Amino acid sequence: MAYSAELYVHDLDRQAADALNQFPKFVKLLESYSANYDEKAAKIDLLSTAIRLGENQMPEVYGLLPPICEQLGIDTPELYYVRDRQANAATFGSVHPCIYVTSGLVNKLPLNLLPSVLAHECGHIACKHSLYHSIAAQLVGGIDRSPLVRIPAIGKYLTPTLVRALLFWDRCSELSADRAAALCDGTADKTIDVLLRLNGYGKNVDRKEFLKQALDLKSFVNDSRSNKLMELMLVQDETHPRLATRAYECYEWSQSAQYAGIIDGTFTLPDKAKEINQELAEDVVSAEAKVEAPSIDRLNTELARVNQELEHYTNHADKADYALAVTSGVLAGLVDSLFVGEFSLEYANQWGNQQAEKLVLKVAKYQGYGGTDLGQAIKHLEDQFPIAADKATAAFGGGLQHHLRDFSHHPTPVGLVCSILTQFTGNVYGTDVAGAFQCVPLNKDGLNLVGKSFPEKIMFGAVNWFFHMVSDVAGSSGTVMKGSFGTGLPGPLVSLLKEFSAAPLFKKQNAKGYKEFSVYISKLFNGTLLGERDANGDLIPLKFDLRTEMGVAAQIGQQTIPVIINECFVRVFYSLRRLLGELSREDIQSWGELDKINWNGIIPFRNRTVDRMLTIASMTFTVADTADAAVHAAIESGGNWVLFSGRFVVRFNYVGAGRAALSIVRGVSNEKKEAQLIHEKMILSEAKAALFLKQLQAFKEQLDWKVSNYLAEDIEGFMAGFADMQQGLAGGDSNLVIRGNVTIQKVLGREPQFTNQKEFDALMGSDAPLVL
Repeated sequence: MAYSAELYVHDLDRQAADALNQFPKFVKLLESYSANYDEKAAKIDLLSTAIRLGENQMPEVYGLLPPICEQLGIDTPELYYVRDRQANAATFGSVHPCIYVTSGLVNKLPLNLLPSVLAHECGHIACKHSLYHSIAAQLVGGIDRSPLVRIPAIGKYLTPTLVRALLFWDRCSELSADRAAALCDGTADKTIDVLLRLNGYGKNVDRKEFLKQALDLKSFVNDSRSNKLMELMLVQDETHPRLATRAYECYEWSQSAQYAGIIDGTFTLPDKAKEINQELAEDVVSAEAKVEAPSIDRLNTELARVNQELEHYTNHADKADYALAVTSGVLAGLVDSLFVGEFSLEYANQWGNQQAEKLVLKVAKYQGYGGTDLGQAIKHLEDQFPIAADKATAAFGGGLQHHLRDFSHHPTPVGLVCSILTQFTGNVYGTDVAGAFQCVPLNKDGLNLVGKSFPEKIMFGAVNWFFHMVSDVAGSSGTVMKGSFGTGLPGPLVSLLKEFSAAPLFKKQNAKGYKEFSVYISKLFNGTLLGERDANGDLIPLKFDLRTEMGVAAQIGQQTIPVIINECFVRVFYSLRRLLGELSREDIQSWGELDKINWNGIIPFRNRTVDRMLTIASMTFTVADTADAAVHAAIESGGNWVLFSGRFVVRFNYVGAGRAALSIVRGVSNEKKEAQLIHEKMILSEAKAALFLKQLQAFKEQLDWKVSNYLAEDIEGFMAGFADMQQGLAGGDSNLVIRGNVTIQKVLGREPQFTNQKEFDALMGSDAPLVL
């Protein structure tokens, strides 16, 4: 069974060919040129330099061709073998088609892939591509370099638009030929393998992975109009589609119902005709639904919007702005060096402990406690606001660690949720000693602290939980009354890490079977991780609990001060400088003239110039801060690199570095947005130019029509006038001669001197001259 080309021709191929056939004179000229010159020249060239294959000439290659031709329903064309290192194959000739393959192709491809190449070339013959193919091949280098331009009858048709249309069709035709190869092979795999080999990729390239890449290209190109336009600009002067485009087009079609129907013979020409008619109907419906092309006014509005937005993303900073930004960064660096100083966890812990004690005493007094003793204040809150989870302390490792392991003691949203869940489920949630997640049922004492009604459960789970967290901030009452520091609560950061450590993601265990990540967090919380040893070798723990996190937050707040000063200094002086410039430029003399000022250019926000100044200022501040930290670290370390690293780390301003990084990221984002807007402006400008040219063309055509009509009317008038004059002279009728003269004078736009014999005689008898 032969496969008709009408069944598998690609829609873009068919549509592009139909568009080219709208130039019948051009097509006829091409056919004549191809048959009388191009095809004959190629035949002579091949017969004189190549090897014609047949049953007795390289039969292992030639023998692959006849079965393919039978499948595609075409006569077997002549097949030539050309000596050329480049792996290639081509079809030429519309009257007597021929195929040639190069030695590079035959040597490069295994014999089982050569049928795919020959089927592709036979697909071109079956789809009647040869005529336009030969013409497109001569236009790849441009119109001026093409030999066709020297043929006047053809050259006058070769506009850039028509050439691009030919090349577009040429690319579309390759998709049809790929389909022919997929039909003859019974799969698209061999065609894709051939494409990969011909593009220089060997057996190490995985076809399936490449197809995923090709489909990603399709999704990316179809994601936006600008992406489609960019792809079109990249390939508009090429004769073949790109590798990935051919791969996904061939693969997707081989998975379609149409492909399966052609293979098994159930998809016929009437089905194809019905499909085409349906597509045409859909095109008509979509065309009727389309909004008319944008007007010049609409395009101007869009351009104005883009220009206005582009103004926000365009940097107008000058030398003075940059000098101001550098100065601001240096001053902020001095403020950081003189007033912020170095970062200290010990100080953070002490400061946080003081604030925690003040908080507990303040809340206890609010709840009716009248003393000043911290331990009694904690006990007052513990007695007033007990929580059920405290009755399961032993299941979470005892008093020293249960605040960390019991999630109900975490001052986070997770802690609140777990506390409320305990009220409704009777279970306490957290991790065991080894770090594994566990649910511990409440004992009898614990169940006594579970609410009996829904409001009670919410109150015990939320209100009691909140005040109990306050009581535990400075440690338990028993510990504090003994004069100890108190266990305290894990802060939000440590709580979050502990909650994450219970996830299945963290599976690595130490020799004792404990999760290593969980052990690390426990050491951070109890102070053994960050603690230091004294002169006797004894460990002085430094707990990283909620109190320490409060102190760290306060120190970060201190580091924020020079960053805010830097920010405000740049923004304020930017506004003042622009305001003074506007006042001078507009020559403002009174309050009533302030409306002349462009306030959008003064406001120091959503402005690319301000962003650039802030980037310079924040980077200058970070450089100054880095230099300050390095100098202090070098002096204090005495040349010891370990001490130098430690001293540098505690003196560096991390907030400033973060602000500088944010400025850089914002700058990159602004660059991307500016490029996007410039691209959008370019597209709108091109659309405006195209529409303007279209209007000019319409005006020209209208003008030509009016001029033609005007000239036609004038010529008709002249002819009538001369006819009257000629008839009058021949018959001796002066009135006819005069009437012809009047007609000609009116066509010329003159007022006739006489309109009859009597007026002519009067003119002759006067002194007035006769004007011809």
